[in-house]
Amino acid sequence: MTCFSNPRVIWLLSFRGNLENIWEEYWLDQRINDAGIAVDMEFVYNAITANERAREELLRQMKALTGLDNPNSVEQFKSWLRDEGYVVDSVDKKYVTGALKTASEQVKEVLALRQATSKSSTAKYAAMKNVVCSDGRARGLYQFYGAGRTGRYADLQRPR
Repeated sequence: MTCFSNPRVIWLLSFRGNLENIWEEYWLDQRINDAGIAVDMEFVYNAITANERAREELLRQMKALTGLDNPNSVEQFKSWLRDEGYVVDSVDKKYVTGALKTASEQVKEVLALRQATSKSSTAKYAAMKNVVCSDGRARGLYQFYGAGRTGRYADLQRPR
């Protein structure tokens, strides 16, 4: 292997004199990861609780509109849609978004409720709860030069 086919050498050569800055960024990254980031756990727990309550209410509304035992069940939901005249292979976000434009009013309402119960944006609070240390700080969240070609940081949301 010649030095020009070695990925590490190519990586080093790509900086053309900026290695001092890269090392400064690396050590800054290490200090940030060691110090950690404060997490407001009261807020996190309240957000999780609020999300659970809202989800329970949305599922209650879906049960009332569909008569399903578990409107969160994909198979039960697809069966209900078939009964309403909508034959589907999937109830993923793309389908639901498209169906909202043409569905009957009742189906639109149920699809909108399903969309609301499927939000992944609230999963970040559970992730925060899982990575926070006993002192209320999350550490080791970033990987220096994690994106190999661009040099951007990479998020590391590992449970501790």
